[in-house]
Amino acid sequence: MKKQYVKMDIDKVKNGIIRDVGGTKNFAVLSAIAVFADSRGVAYPSQKTISQMVGYSRRTVSDTIQGMTKIKVNGKPIISIEVEKTRKGRRNRYTLSPECGFTFGQWL
Repeated sequence: MKKQYVKMDIDKVKNGIIRDVGGTKNFAVLSAIAVFADSRGVAYPSQKTISQMVGYSRRTVSDTIQGMTKIKVNGKPIISIEVEKTRKGRRNRYTLSPECGFTFGQWL
């Protein structure tokens, strides 16, 4: 199994990306989603999983994600959400913009 990685753009951090995405709570939730992203920035973690990772309630995570869909950096949304139907119900598909400061890939 190939291992995934997530990289943080140091220049974006120095230039205020944490501030731009709305502070530490938003950045924590965004980071938790990022660790599940594929090389295109697409991730499918449940809000329960995100909640357990960051230590916020599921409701807080949900509200935080909804708020982040309205945040733009360099004119581009940092995250978008699509609800997908599955055989078991539905799931959220999160797509992280390169503007969020993360890049993704697989170790070779």
